[in-house]
Amino acid sequence: MTSKMDPANAVTYGAFVVAAYEMYEPGVLNPPPGPNFPNDYELVATIQMSDSSSLADRQFYGFIALAKIGPAELVLALRGTEDLIEWWNDFHWALTPFDRVTGAGSVAVGFYDVYKTMGTMTPGGKARRNRSPQRRSRLTSRAFFEKRPLSMRLMLLRHS
Repeated sequence: MTSKMDPANAVTYGAFVVAAYEMYEPGVLNPPPGPNFPNDYELVATIQMSDSSSLADRQFYGFIALAKIGPAELVLALRGTEDLIEWWNDFHWALTPFDRVTGAGSVAVGFYDVYKTMGTMTPGGKARRNRSPQRRSRLTSRAFFEKRPLSMRLMLLRHS
């Protein structure tokens, strides 16, 4: 990888963030891919997080997509800020250690509070209310990765 910004890659991967914004609808946790979802990718999971301390307030935040052709690539795309509560979280920018990965540095407190609630759902699936988001995420991940190549590129995309 180079440290230079590649405009062609920015346009290509920017389409994923646009797709995440288009899929968002308040109250819909597991939306289908929208009309501008990249055709060369398969939706393998949707991502939900909570903007408050209550997991009952979960919202769709993004998705994980797998390249259908070419090199094995996963794209994790998160939409950006949509409402006042999310803006409130954005304003909590004091740094805190990101303790989920050793040596990963620090992140904004508001982001980390939301990130810690992350869970996933299989497209078309329903949320399991009796399981924690972390448990749902592990189950989805295990089922997904058992059928995939061991070597895969991961692109993490987010707009704020």
